[in-house]
Amino acid sequence: MFPFVPRKVAQKSKANPRHTHSANTTPRPSVVKVSSSSNVGAETNPTDDVKGKRKTNETTPRDEDLAAVLWLSLSDHSLWVNAELRRALASADDGWLPLSTLHRLSAYFPHVTPSTPESAYVKAIRTHASELLEVRMRVSAPSKAGWYGTNTSASSSSTKEDDTGGYEVRRKDWRDALLRARNSSRHEWESRTVYMEFIPLAHRAIPCIYRFTSSLLSITAGQEQVLTTRIQAISLPAHHLDRPGDTPKPKGFALVTFADEVDATRLAADWPWLPRRAPTSITSEQGAQNGEGESELTHEAAKCGFRVLRKERWDELKEEYLAYRQRLLDEIAHAEASGSNEPRSTVSTHPVPRAEAHRPQGHTDAHAVVESANKPSTAPTSTSAQAHDAELPLDPSAPFPPGCLVYVRHVHPETNKTTLKALFAAHAPGAATALDYVDYNKGMATPG
Repeated sequence: MFPFVPRKVAQKSKANPRHTHSANTTPRPSVVKVSSSSNVGAETNPTDDVKGKRKTNETTPRDEDLAAVLWLSLSDHSLWVNAELRRALASADDGWLPLSTLHRLSAYFPHVTPSTPESAYVKAIRTHASELLEVRMRVSAPSKAGWYGTNTSASSSSTKEDDTGGYEVRRKDWRDALLRARNSSRHEWESRTVYMEFIPLAHRAIPCIYRFTSSLLSITAGQEQVLTTRIQAISLPAHHLDRPGDTPKPKGFALVTFADEVDATRLAADWPWLPRRAPTSITSEQGAQNGEGESELTHEAAKCGFRVLRKERWDELKEEYLAYRQRLLDEIAHAEASGSNEPRSTVSTHPVPRAEAHRPQGHTDAHAVVESANKPSTAPTSTSAQAHDAELPLDPSAPFPPGCLVYVRHVHPETNKTTLKALFAAHAPGAATALDYVDYNKGMATPG
């Protein structure tokens, strides 16, 4: 036998008991039983449960919405208005356009979730647009780097020439569509366009507007083929609060272009601008014709105040509004310029715009009627003043109705708004609701 034990063996023998003991005393991790696929995702992603770290799941678009976006991107109107798309289709291989190219040139793809895979569009075409669109998959060519190497000039020059592959889509009648787009005119498309307002909240996105309009025209009633060529374009006019260059967001109004002027005329007649159709008449009239589903949709549209106007009339109203707004701005500028030249002691008979700016909306009662203490001796009596105010014409551009606003001077600077309200309400004629609003802050100067 060996007279001694080697050092390495001794250290190993001493360490083994401690390791065995710790292994026996360490509790085994509990096994979590997973009963559904959702729990699997939660188990494999523990960071998703951390507060503030969970990512919101993007909603997957519906197949019919993706099919509508594809059709609107390749419609006759899109080929007419988008010259770059028209040139790409003319130079394409037998009308086939890559989905990546269509995604870059189309104005409708930004309204869909950017992370939508191309396979979802392929499924939408085969399910809902097989009669109008075709799709194929193109396999990419092998890279030439295997023959020429990664650092050669031939490899770098051929990188752009290599086909990346992917899915391609085309219209079945792409030759006729290209010919119609070249021969169309702006006047033709303008006559087929309508302006929609107060679209229901659940139908304000562009794909939803497509389905909503199709249902109103009874296009898809009782049919499996959702896609139709009768709707050519949907655009969202810019809001006056939008910044220049921003993509317009759905706000309840849109411009819809049809392939036939008959559809535009019919929709404008069914949903007139004024007077608006009532929900009861729409439900009773169209419920028996189009079924319960159409009745609920039209009832919802009428409840929201949905109405349609021809684009020609919409352009006229827009020009009238812009001219009216400019006239008001000119009048305000002229009034401010003339008012700055008047002496401060002059009593202005016009209402004070600043008080209306702070007046809460939704109130219909009159303002408090309080006479100033510094009236000239030639001032008319209260009865004659009220009669004079009653004879004044009602100007829609005026910030206040005549005879409903007064300007009180020489108010003590330590007075607060609550005291003024109690004082004016006690002296106001009629009920306590005669006092509508008091615009005053403590310490505000009220010179004579």
